[in-house]
Amino acid sequence: MSYARHLAGDALADLRELDPPLQEDVLDEVEIVAGAPWRLRVNVQGYAVHDFERIKSDIRHVVFIRVHRDDRRQTLSVLSVADYSRPHPAPRTE
Repeated sequence: MSYARHLAGDALADLRELDPPLQEDVLDEVEIVAGAPWRLRVNVQGYAVHDFERIKSDIRHVVFIRVHRDDRRQTLSVLSVADYSRPHPAPRTE
C-alpha cells in the first residue's frame, strides 16, 4: 500500500536549489519510496535517509532524502534533501 506524501517547507526549499532534472529525479524517488515504505530502514522514531545516485552532464550527484515514516497515518514526510556532487570522470581509453 502506498503512503501519502508530504514535503516539508525545508525540503521544498532544498528542492528549489536543485536543477530541474534532478528535482524530477528526487520526486520520482519519493514516489518509489512512498509506494514501498516498508523497505525504508527507519529508527524507532520513524526517521530514515534514502539515497540515490545520478550522473547528469558529467556530474555525479549523490542525493540524500531525509524522511519520516508514520505508519499509523500512512504518510511519508520528506524533511530535507541534500545533493553532494562532483565531476564524473570520463572512462579511460587506452
